[in-house]
Amino acid sequence: MVRAFDNVARTLALAGGTWRDVIAVNSYHIPESAEFIGEVHNRVMVEQFRKRMGDRAPIWTETGVPALGAPKMRVEIRVTAVIGQDG
Repeated sequence: MVRAFDNVARTLALAGGTWRDVIAVNSYHIPESAEFIGEVHNRVMVEQFRKRMGDRAPIWTETGVPALGAPKMRVEIRVTAVIGQDG
């Protein structure tokens, strides 16, 4: 899951931004069970947000899905960032 955050960081850097420019996150997860995405997914996501964004909190939508683009993927992260704006 941390790799997904690293991949987003590289993409943001190419656009001249960082995780601190992110205002919204959509994350797609392979759930641990049919009823719950899972404690590990939630814990790691929150830890990574705090590590990379400090006290800023994005709008976050977390969705469980039956499959992702590659068989070993467990999470996919899509962000919306505002780069180059003061404030």
